[in-house]
Amino acid sequence: MNHHLRALLLSFCLMAGIAASSGARERPVITGTVTDTRGRPLSGVVVTDGFTHAETNKAGRFRIVSPHPERVRFVSARIPSGYRPVLKEGRAEFFAPVGDYTGRMREAAIVLEKDPAPSDDYTVLMMADPQAKPYQASAKNDNIAYAATDIWEDLFADLKARIAKTTGPCFGICLGDIGATGSGARKDAAVYTPYRRGMESLRIPFFQVIGNHDHFYEGAEDDDAAARLFEDTFGPRNYSFDIGKVHFVVIDDCIYIKNLRRYPFLYGIEDGFLEWLKSDLARVPKDMPVMVCSHADLFNSDGIQDWVYDDMKCAYKLSDAIAALQGFDKLYFWAGHTHTCSFLGKVRSPDNPSGIETFVIGRSSGCTPTNEYVSHDGTPRGFVVLEVHGKEFSWKFHPLESNNATFRGKTAPEFKWKPEVMDESFQLHAYPRGAYDDDYVYANIFLWDPSWSIPVLRIGDKTYPMRKDYLYDLSFKEIVQFYNKNAGTRSSYSIKGLHHFLVRVPDEARGRGTVEVTDRFGNTWKADVSIDPTVYLDGRLHLSFDLRGKDALTASAESGHPLVLSGGRYSAATETEEGYWELSREGSSLTLPALPGYRLSGVTVHPSGNTMREQSARIVSEDGESIPGGGPLLFMGNASDTWELEGTLPGASYRIQAEKKPFRISEIRLAYEKE
Repeated sequence: MNHHLRALLLSFCLMAGIAASSGARERPVITGTVTDTRGRPLSGVVVTDGFTHAETNKAGRFRIVSPHPERVRFVSARIPSGYRPVLKEGRAEFFAPVGDYTGRMREAAIVLEKDPAPSDDYTVLMMADPQAKPYQASAKNDNIAYAATDIWEDLFADLKARIAKTTGPCFGICLGDIGATGSGARKDAAVYTPYRRGMESLRIPFFQVIGNHDHFYEGAEDDDAAARLFEDTFGPRNYSFDIGKVHFVVIDDCIYIKNLRRYPFLYGIEDGFLEWLKSDLARVPKDMPVMVCSHADLFNSDGIQDWVYDDMKCAYKLSDAIAALQGFDKLYFWAGHTHTCSFLGKVRSPDNPSGIETFVIGRSSGCTPTNEYVSHDGTPRGFVVLEVHGKEFSWKFHPLESNNATFRGKTAPEFKWKPEVMDESFQLHAYPRGAYDDDYVYANIFLWDPSWSIPVLRIGDKTYPMRKDYLYDLSFKEIVQFYNKNAGTRSSYSIKGLHHFLVRVPDEARGRGTVEVTDRFGNTWKADVSIDPTVYLDGRLHLSFDLRGKDALTASAESGHPLVLSGGRYSAATETEEGYWELSREGSSLTLPALPGYRLSGVTVHPSGNTMREQSARIVSEDGESIPGGGPLLFMGNASDTWELEGTLPGASYRIQAEKKPFRISEIRLAYEKE
């Protein structure tokens, strides 16, 4: 080779080297190994930096060229079947941190533990929103009932007991909001320490999902900075793993955006995470069941959750997410966030005829701010027990049975509607005839979805189908009213549930009946209830108006105590529809009878066929003045509700007045006190 040719080749090589090093600076590489606890390399393991994926070679080595190197803090392994994470101080470790981005190559070593007894049959304990903060005796909400950190003790006790009686392997997933607050609350991250101690006591792999309250965003400039404390404690936000024949995906769908009006979050999947999700699922066989776990629910029966906050739609990249989730035989979406249990429907498409089924789990430590025994829709504090058998599933609710938390309020409640026994046989709460001050039996079926049967009320050898409705729960109402009165809280019980049912009891029925329902797995759940009519023993005079019959209007007038409708209409009963009064616009009203020598003290209304939001009414005097105790009640759904009035005058007339949307009334019960 002559001198000129050698010089030319040397020049070319130098230029190529410069270009390569320049490229390396622009696209830094993360390399490393995946081994078992004995140091043996694991080949064919999928590894991710949270944005893209690679696989280990025969030597257990991987190489990732990250599209977002400045955002990468961890690499994690998609735990293959037959292996499990290493348990360390209450944390499941299937990942390794990488050094801060400097534009150079970074190295990481992931270690997995060989599962001593791998199985396709196992149990997953799934909870949501344990949501605690360090207890402070002087804090506003820490001394009115139960501190969430105290409820944690009961939660961990139940988890340990459930694990102890579980046959086969057991795993856990928390669907986010481990912490209770966000802005200005870095000190509240101290709850992560007792939480990890609790996790360590369980001695099973427990996987964590980041929630909006786990973005401790004091001073954070962006989403990554807000999530840093969670990552420091629990590891990556986006990861996946295989257990047996099922693929689990954990994804962060809480997007922190600084200075976003009053509350700095959108809920959806941001661009980089969406690309990761697509890349992850592209490596999963379509006949492999997929469980996607996030904090906020993204889908409903219409396909996209259309949340609005301050007139800003909080759905982000969801149509693209739906496209990424297509084609799987079975795909389930699990979330928390709403503090209620609900089935949000199926997202169907030609490529996914079986649909994406979305399930939401209620707050495992009860309702806020009291942490009482039920969440806001009446679902008990607790968790879901998911049984996996190969590619088949079943699940049920586990109400917390432990009850050792310290009551920190001044006045201890005695709740009428709190069940005496809450164990895994307690899958529905049935309320007897008269509980809602009407002639209906109500049932709250915590995990109901359309794959279950329609519940029935069985009386002797006859069954009466129950009607699904959007109702408030009586147990939660009782809790709210007690603490509003005795602890100065300002909560509303108008939060409705998506799994409530009601049925009118035949007039002649007496004794007891049974609410029965069969779940999607063939299990039948039952609850006995009284069907005896309500007996008034309060010393008041009562008038009842049943407006469903054909002659209700005439009967009202002939009784000598007529109801007078203004700005509304009466619809008589037909062969297919009950009769009702409709307050058809804002300001329309129904005048109630005035009885000489008696003052009106209670008004109970059973609505009929109400589905629109913001249907509310109030009790006012004839001249439109507000009455103490007569403030607005919401009538979305068809559960009866009652005004208890104060300061009314003997012989005076009062009206039920519509506030916003039209609503229908099928029954009215009035209580009068003699003066």
